[in-house]
Amino acid sequence: MFIIRRLIALTVSVLLPVLGDTAVGGFLRYGAFTDKVCFEPLAAEELEVTPGDRARARSWYEENILFAGQNGKAPAYTLSVNGAKLGDTLSRWEFSAGEESEEGAVRRGGRTAVITAENRGAGLELTVEATYYDAYATCEWTVSVRNTGQKRSGIISGLYAAKCRLPVRKADVYLSRGSADDAADFTMYKTKSPSRGVNIACAEGRS
Repeated sequence: MFIIRRLIALTVSVLLPVLGDTAVGGFLRYGAFTDKVCFEPLAAEELEVTPGDRARARSWYEENILFAGQNGKAPAYTLSVNGAKLGDTLSRWEFSAGEESEEGAVRRGGRTAVITAENRGAGLELTVEATYYDAYATCEWTVSVRNTGQKRSGIISGLYAAKCRLPVRKADVYLSRGSADDAADFTMYKTKSPSRGVNIACAEGRS
């Protein structure tokens, strides 16, 4: 938990071509990991992004990032102010999405938009710089929080650039354990995606 005097920011990138019809997922926390991963070359057709991939990815991006909040749906990012979660207090926030840039104008290969959410009562403003890459059915976004009031903000907790569900088919989840100051830092591991979802997150502020 912390109090904002000026500005903080978090960034996340999400690769979306695996979107399918079965909803699994959830917020990411450490789980049990199994095999150390050895990567093999992939054929070009295995990397192909289909029109269906693009359509599903774009729909998820618009619903959960670009127009989230305005559409009555909680965004894919979150925080709590004095214990009140963003998704439970959408009426206290005024969301606005700017126009998307021309492709490549801000990020190479992507169209970028800036989304703001202002809570005047709390003296806080969220700014989200989001980029969608149609060629790869991929998006990324950075969440910044700024104190716009004349005094210290309320207590900010549970600030996550990504807290969302991704509808996917059955899949292996590839990840590293992050930094725990040992020789295996950032070694890649994989785990099956169970029907209840896979949770991954930083531990005690570590990456």
